[in-house]
Amino acid sequence: MPAPARRRPIAYAPPRVACERGSDGVVRLRSTEPLRPYDPSLARLFRAAVEHNSAGIFLAERDGGIWRTTDGGTNWTLVIITSPYPDNDLPPGTIHLCNLCGDGISYYPPTKVIITHGDQGDEQPKGAVRLSLSTNLGKAWRDLRLPVPEKYRDGLAGPLSPVFFDDRNGLLP
Repeated sequence: MPAPARRRPIAYAPPRVACERGSDGVVRLRSTEPLRPYDPSLARLFRAAVEHNSAGIFLAERDGGIWRTTDGGTNWTLVIITSPYPDNDLPPGTIHLCNLCGDGISYYPPTKVIITHGDQGDEQPKGAVRLSLSTNLGKAWRDLRLPVPEKYRDGLAGPLSPVFFDDRNGLLP
């Protein structure tokens, strides 16, 4: 597993604000501090991050898939993930998630994909947290049912994205 990317603190502007009330009723707020120099190039930030992460940088779009760069943002490639439930009306690599149901997707480069399934769509408790897991970008899927404690079996599951501590251990909030 690659080492995590180094993080640098974000220097926010000091919270000093001037309030100006116009004769037209408009209230204008402005910082009393001048703007500090900043890096206007997102690509430069991507390049710096990629230098420390050989797997590259990944971005996800709500309607456009997951994208990967290994050269600091100069070039991007679409990461194609095969859906566990193909829908012939959707473009290849598109996975239908039910927003109403509470479904979600998590991508762990370079090949792990986890889809969490919620119960809110039909409002019928399933007695388990349901996951679909792929370790090869969706070429094969394994459906898992993680039973919830007995006293919660009548509740609706709405799992969040898993958080992993290493290759084998994690938390499903």
